[in-house]
Amino acid sequence: MVATFLPLVPVLLIFLRKIYLKESIYLLVILCLLSFLEGLVRSAPSLTEENQQIIHHILLPLLLLVYAQLFRSNLPESGRSLLNILLTAFLSAVITYWSVKGWERTTPFIDILSAIALILLILASLPSIIHNSQLYIFHSPLFWIAGGTLFELLLYLLVAWTCPSFSPGTLTASSLSAQLPEKTLFLALAVLARFALYTIGVLTYRPEKGS
Repeated sequence: MVATFLPLVPVLLIFLRKIYLKESIYLLVILCLLSFLEGLVRSAPSLTEENQQIIHHILLPLLLLVYAQLFRSNLPESGRSLLNILLTAFLSAVITYWSVKGWERTTPFIDILSAIALILLILASLPSIIHNSQLYIFHSPLFWIAGGTLFELLLYLLVAWTCPSFSPGTLTASSLSAQLPEKTLFLALAVLARFALYTIGVLTYRPEKGS
């Protein structure tokens, strides 16, 4: 329950501090709201695992698009063009696959590919984030967003490696929790850590004068 509502904490802090004009900040708001919606769906006992998968598959492309927009500005021009091509091809392929095979189908390999692609995107953008922020790196929201996201994704890949059939779309489904309670708790703690780092990023951000 805590992990479900934690994404709202950075959003509330952003509006209380009135710092939502910066692009990375308002994209963080969208990201947190989408994550909150997905967590709310996962915790809904009335939804079947098939319906949870359908909603997970709808939200996954939206989350990837938001992450791509967050980090693409820190890539070189050639990297941005390549990102647009690869992201369009990947989303087209997975949406076509789900349309043919069924949106309720569990597809751990797509979740794993999405996680790996996002990790590579963040790692490619990190040098630019660190260089641009220099001594003020801990005041950069993107630094904390990158750190929190990498932490959760790496833990997810570790769980997926030990349990190939695992899918985030059924993270809190009763059957999964009964079979893999320690892995479910492990990833729930990873979610807590991610949004804790997002919250630190909001608290440490110092708007530039005149912004």
